Amino acid sequence: MGESADKLIRDNHKSRGVEIPVRIIDRTKGIEKDGPVKIKIGDSAKEQAETKGMDEMAQQPENKPTEEAAAQENQAEQKDARIAELEEQVKRLSAEFSNFQLRQEKRLEEIRKYAAESVILEFFPILDSIGQAQAAISKGADQESIGKGMEMIDKKLREIFQNLGITEIDAKGQKFDPAFHFAVGVEETDQHPDETVLDEYQKGYVYREKVLRPSMVRVSRAPETKPEEPEQHQQM
Repeated sequence: MGESADKLIRDNHKSRGVEIPVRIIDRTKGIEKDGPVKIKIGDSAKEQAETKGMDEMAQQPENKPTEEAAAQENQAEQKDARIAELEEQVKRLSAEFSNFQLRQEKRLEEIRKYAAESVILEFFPILDSIGQAQAAISKGADQESIGKGMEMIDKKLREIFQNLGITEIDAKGQKFDPAFHFAVGVEETDQHPDETVLDEYQKGYVYREKVLRPSMVRVSRAPETKPEEPEQHQQM
């Protein structure tokens, strides 16, 4: 009976297997794990190796989420680093643009401050000519010399205006144009077409396409035509 009991125990162990605590070392990943390995008594070495391999495969899915989390964390760190780099670039560009604006504002201020310099230099010869004319008058110069001096001053002044793009408005004999003429008097006459500039009291000037000052003029107006009165027939 003892022999039958021993055989029954061996068969039971062979069918159910025995769990033996072992330490599993994976040298490729540097992982050590403790866990039971179920070994059937009487199994061959091949069957025991297959059982061990199946247990290790059952443990592998536990490592997969950890690897995915590490990869996601690495991607997040790369994104954060890229965002920080872009933010630094934006700050640097913003500072450079601010400095550029300051330089441009300073440059424009200098231009506005000294914009009239070249114009002022053009008028120095006119002042010199006026001074010479005054000196000649004080020394008793004749009227002819004074007249020639004034003509020279007028010529130089017109040359300056021409260089600056300033032209006179042609007024006398032209049709009245409120954009260029300012009427200060009206004369009824049938000797000229209606609204013709008869006289110019003050010259007008245009700078490029802008009217600096309109001409002050006197304008003609056609006389009003009186209606003819009907003839009255004497009653017989």
